[in-house]
Amino acid sequence: MTRRIFSSLLTLATLCGLPALSLSQAPSIPFYEFTSCAVDYPSVGGQPSLQASLGQTMVTVDPPTNTGQDLAFLGFWETGVKFLYQSQVDFQGFSGGAGTTLTDIPVTFDLLDATNTLIERIVTTASSGATPTAANFAVSSWANSSAVVSLAAKSPVTLRRINPLTTNGAGYPGASFALLTGDVNNDNVIDFGDLSTMLQGYNALQGDPLYNTYISADINYDGGIDFGDLSLMLQNYNTFGDE
Repeated sequence: MTRRIFSSLLTLATLCGLPALSLSQAPSIPFYEFTSCAVDYPSVGGQPSLQASLGQTMVTVDPPTNTGQDLAFLGFWETGVKFLYQSQVDFQGFSGGAGTTLTDIPVTFDLLDATNTLIERIVTTASSGATPTAANFAVSSWANSSAVVSLAAKSPVTLRRINPLTTNGAGYPGASFALLTGDVNNDNVIDFGDLSTMLQGYNALQGDPLYNTYISADINYDGGIDFGDLSLMLQNYNTFGDE
């Protein structure tokens, strides 16, 4: 059950033998209760973390300032602890060459529960490249990974894909995506609307006013709207993204 952290303060304080704090001190943060107050600070994937006895881990890039104390909720507040979701996204046909890198492409990530209901939507860019066409993403969220069943990913010119949540070798939840390109108008389907837009800007090069108008049609990010982009679009023509 999701709860606001301030609604659980009195219970946590009672269980742990700690003084309760006033509601004015508690931030409004979605929080999933642990059933125990046994807390330690192990390292997860090389990063400090706050961990409950159930094995649920909240990863933070900042070490707790109250290390050695059993103050779960204070550790949560002081470090701004969020869950970290690590994902890799492969952008079909990406070639770059026009000053655009993989880490420049914004991706919308949706954290979904068991009923495919949106828990949180986060738009972010990659933390690093992984291959010539794929990039690594680190998505931080207050949503507990025990409630997240799947992730969705979509960039401005690719179709949306939904994949089940998995755990990588470092112990972080996440998913890997291969995103099909050609959604020039960003409506999650590749159809005549996208083709029409691309043809209006066809043969335009970076620096031309026409290119700037139809820049979304440069779906391989190479600085020109040409046969390379058209070929990619036709491979995926009449394809729908996940809903």
